[in-house]
Amino acid sequence: MEKKIFILLISLIFLSCKSTITTNNNDNCIENIQFKKMFFSNINYIEKNITEVQDAKFKNSLNILSKYVPVSFERMANYANSYPIGVFEDDKKGWLEWYEKNKCNNLKLKVTN
Repeated sequence: MEKKIFILLISLIFLSCKSTITTNNNDNCIENIQFKKMFFSNINYIEKNITEVQDAKFKNSLNILSKYVPVSFERMANYANSYPIGVFEDDKKGWLEWYEKNKCNNLKLKVTN
């Protein structure tokens, strides 16, 4: 009887240790909050101003994003020299997918001189 209790106790201890050793992928995520704020603030600025006058700040937001994700600048070569909303929506899907895939890699801000 003592052997069965001993084996049961050892099994319970082993199982409880095993559950604490198992790691969740989210626990290993190192997300750079500063990068996240910069990335999404530029996307938000573009989204809010896509139907407005696309000024220098708008184009600057596109340039900043283009350091990390593809931006369809070639589609801006239209009569109005503007960023079409449909192109933005397609690009934005890719940007968000890229961020989700890479957010746990401690993304770094690229410094320009």
